Amino acid sequence: MKSYLLFFFSLIAFSVAAQSDFAGVWVGTITQNEGGYRSEYYFEFHINEIDDDGLVYGKTFVKVDTIFAKMEFTGKIQSGVYLQFQESEILTDKKFVGMDWCLKRGQLIIRKDENEEFILEGYWQGKTSFSECIPGKILLRRGVPRA
Repeated sequence: MKSYLLFFFSLIAFSVAAQSDFAGVWVGTITQNEGGYRSEYYFEFHINEIDDDGLVYGKTFVKVDTIFAKMEFTGKIQSGVYLQFQESEILTDKKFVGMDWCLKRGQLIIRKDENEEFILEGYWQGKTSFSECIPGKILLRRGVPRA
């Protein structure tokens, strides 16, 4: 019984710490499975606000070569270790004629790496204005946004 209580209180403490340490800029990569425009893109996740219920608000930024998009998203942190997110609109972008950016939704695990630094890692799916997107993976670390 004591071990269950210890585990439960540890999970609560981790959950509160993860939420409070979670806001800010996360940078890394987003990949797209075979058949996408590119296999890997630069990706930023700006978490601007986390409310007491674990609701998350922010912006994403994706770039490859000379094309990019900035999007708005909302999400929810669950149990302090899992983030579901959904992009809702493209705020600004540059793209090629005939190309459309994916509005993504995803499921990310919040965990610590071998250096005890938090990372966000998981999978995404999405849609353009005309079709489903080829899905892929996301890997992000706390970072500094592009210049």
